[in-house]
Amino acid sequence: MKIENIKDLIPFLDYLDSKSIFYTLDKLRQGAIIVKITLLEKRIELEIFEDGIEYCEFIGPEDVDPDSKRLFESINDFLS
Repeated sequence: MKIENIKDLIPFLDYLDSKSIFYTLDKLRQGAIIVKITLLEKRIELEIFEDGIEYCEFIGPEDVDPDSKRLFESINDFLS
């Protein structure tokens, strides 16, 4: 399996489906589709263009945290 550009999108999604891998699709900029893939302790954002791809991996635990104070601290840290 390879993914090099937008023509490979459907076969790639079929591959993810066959492996029962959760994903969502999004569009943030013109000419590109984003596939957001969720794995254990990893998220991948793959941006697929007509002539290529780019992707980022976000690695780490995704523990549930019920503390809303920390939530707002994180948001405020981002905004400052």
